[in-house]
Amino acid sequence: MNKERNISIDIIKGIGIILMVGGHCGMPFTHFIYLFHMAIFFMASGYCFNASNSENMQDVLSFVKRKFKGLWFPYVLWTAVFSLLHNVFIKTGIYSPDPWSISEIGKNIIKSFFLHGHTQLGSALWFISTLMQIAVLYCCIDYVIKKVTVSKKANFLLQGAVSIVFLAVGYRCALTDSIWGGG
Repeated sequence: MNKERNISIDIIKGIGIILMVGGHCGMPFTHFIYLFHMAIFFMASGYCFNASNSENMQDVLSFVKRKFKGLWFPYVLWTAVFSLLHNVFIKTGIYSPDPWSISEIGKNIIKSFFLHGHTQLGSALWFISTLMQIAVLYCCIDYVIKKVTVSKKANFLLQGAVSIVFLAVGYRCALTDSIWGGG
């Protein structure tokens, strides 16, 4: 099956990229841009989600396997590379923080298996780990919702309710500076 490319999604992603670069360059209204510029990418990704990925457990497992291959593995690989080169980057002036011990390097690599490792150069990888978590979580939630609802309207309403709950939890975590709130 040959799908045609959706030019509207490409335009939306292009606008998001322009806003991201502009925000990082300090263009006017940066604080306003930061309210939504990354959400554009997540919405585009959600729009492109194929509902057949969550029809049955085999589909869900296949989807999760593809996400591990396409998102988790590159995240772990590059976090490990940047962790192993951390002290080299300090010596060459690329990094400015304190050197890491072998133990700290190992701990950071292990954390990356749980999408929680980070390095100065790899800090932009946050988007990959977040997209992985959201995609897998959404696929699993969509599967469960399809199992407990009997109509598309009920499915839509339950997805909306779950989304509002997650939005509220995320907002609360941000206010309390918990693990999801950064800090």
